[in-house]
Amino acid sequence: MVKSQLDHLFKIKDLGQLKFFLGLEVARSRKGIFLNQRKYTLELLDVVGLLGCKPSNTRMDPQIKLYSRKSHLLEDISMYRRLIEQLIYLTNTKPDICFAINNLSQFLSAPTMVHYQAALRILRYLKVNPCRGLFFPSDSPLQLKDFCDSDQASCPETRRSITDFCIFLGDSLISWQSKKKHTFSRSFSSHFISFFVTTSLPYI
Repeated sequence: MVKSQLDHLFKIKDLGQLKFFLGLEVARSRKGIFLNQRKYTLELLDVVGLLGCKPSNTRMDPQIKLYSRKSHLLEDISMYRRLIEQLIYLTNTKPDICFAINNLSQFLSAPTMVHYQAALRILRYLKVNPCRGLFFPSDSPLQLKDFCDSDQASCPETRRSITDFCIFLGDSLISWQSKKKHTFSRSFSSHFISFFVTTSLPYI
């Protein structure tokens, strides 16, 4: 019905069911719809020369704290910015890298080799399973659920906290974000966590 009305107004061409669009791969079955960016991920790994690298099981090294530095800057800053932009696009189907990308995006103006190596580690993590994506089951109930988590002044420079949230429609993850707060905290008493719920994400 919608297609026929659009065709009447704009004379469109029906290409059938969507399978691939701007790096997004769509697979349909009776169980639901699966979205992933496998081809885009492999192409990105190939461009930066990590297609044959050793995979990493973690997104970031917990032992390394990232700071803004005025020395040892990258000679080609655009290289870092371009890589971060490509990684941001991957968060369309890979919400598990949102926090790491949010952290690295703070250093776009003056990235160093430490920041660049941290970005490459995310790519090594993605190599573990480039097919990973989002699954939207066809039998999911129409019920909205919201989950939120927040840290305590984790940024060593600004003392700001980072809040993460995800929204489900039934069992389908439909919205998510990792964002640094505008205010900063000096003690736990001044920090408020609305609620925290652990759940099993429909992420395969």
